[in-house]
Amino acid sequence: SGLFSQPSGLFSQPSGLFSQPSGLFSQPLAIHNTPNDFHNSHPPQKHLPPMQAPMQDPMEALPAPAQPKSLKNIPVIRPPVFDLNTPENIQIADEYAKVNGFVLVWVHKNKEEATAFARETVLEVWTSIVEDLALRPDLLARLISGGFTITDDESLDKFMGPLPRAFFRELYAILGKNIYLHSGFGAPASNRSFNLRVLWKLRQNTMLDAFAQRFLGTKDVKCSLDRPICKFHGKGDQEFLHLDKQPFSEPILDMISGKYCVSESSFICVPGSNNWNQEIKTHYQEFYKKKKSAKWGLDPNKPDRLNLFEKTRKLIVPANCMVMWMQDTIHGVVKNTTGRIAFGLYVGFSKDVERAQYEQVHNTPEVQDRFRVYSKGVAPKGFPSCDKTQLYPLRFQNFHTRIGDFTDKMDKTAGQYGFTRRKLNNRDEWVPHLVEYPPIDYTPPELSKRGKELLVGKRRVREFFGDDE
Repeated sequence: SGLFSQPSGLFSQPSGLFSQPSGLFSQPLAIHNTPNDFHNSHPPQKHLPPMQAPMQDPMEALPAPAQPKSLKNIPVIRPPVFDLNTPENIQIADEYAKVNGFVLVWVHKNKEEATAFARETVLEVWTSIVEDLALRPDLLARLISGGFTITDDESLDKFMGPLPRAFFRELYAILGKNIYLHSGFGAPASNRSFNLRVLWKLRQNTMLDAFAQRFLGTKDVKCSLDRPICKFHGKGDQEFLHLDKQPFSEPILDMISGKYCVSESSFICVPGSNNWNQEIKTHYQEFYKKKKSAKWGLDPNKPDRLNLFEKTRKLIVPANCMVMWMQDTIHGVVKNTTGRIAFGLYVGFSKDVERAQYEQVHNTPEVQDRFRVYSKGVAPKGFPSCDKTQLYPLRFQNFHTRIGDFTDKMDKTAGQYGFTRRKLNNRDEWVPHLVEYPPIDYTPPELSKRGKELLVGKRRVREFFGDDE
């Protein structure tokens, strides 16, 4: 973009971008060189509190009728954070994850590396969002003059920390309270957002890769192709508890999901629920007959026989830490109330399996779609859950005038989007629609040999990347 004087050099030397650390850490990240040091600061999982006690049969005291449940006033816990710098530490983190359904891990070797990556993440995520807005020249000028772009270390420092209410008030005055198409949820879904350099760096993180291999029990793993996080203060859908699969059928894919957090964040889940598959199937299936998507959401107005709402906990995730959770762990999201813009990255891993379901839903083999995402710089057809990706929220299709709140801000001559119309189902009425064109200036990020394996699978690297691989 024209926001920076030397855009090509922004990420060429990430560690040297910033002359001074941001000061996010009052103390260095703990680095443990021996298993004993690790145990001294991070107790083994068997000594930790997440709920492992056998549940009594909830059928013995089924309430009638069930009352709507709420995710307010959730008990807060601060779980231990595990280093992944030795095989012994990875083993302990793996054991903790499989018992409790989640684990918090450090993904960098030291404070300096963690700080540099955090700053690079904020810079690239925010810059990509501003560019994807495709603003009219007058609005872009107001954004720049108001100090809402990142142009140097000082402006980056501002975005790294808490922001005054006046910042959000002035930003909303320029762009409205819905900044970008998915700002209500807090994660963009444009072509660019799935292919950020920082995402590919984290997907190829050697410590995460080693943990994923241990957790999944194989070296043949793939990284997820997911998106960044940019959640404004007061934003974020109050999403009820859910699974990223349908629990009443066989597991679709053995996988572990992850969320990297630049600043201190939170994550809600039901600890230990990854081990309750049969109980959930037994006591909930009769109330959930209709499959609406690849995900399963817990309805607060239906019977909660295992008291899953009451067992929900809010985990505090430290800055520059990653929370990972199992596919069978019931989890959810809450609003951002930190006074910051919550920046982060979604990165997970799965076994190298080409899902028939993906091809059935999206009409293309999954591995071919994954390579298309990387090589063309476009969004995947489906999320890791197999749900269809959407450039704009699905609810806009019912409230179709909402798309105008965004297209009115856009430069119609920019060439990034197509401003079209679509016909409503069974009605002779056309409403506004928006499509995004593949980028013409995209260069795929450089991948290591292992990175190529994480993209298409070890067996298919030569097929997609050539004989020299």
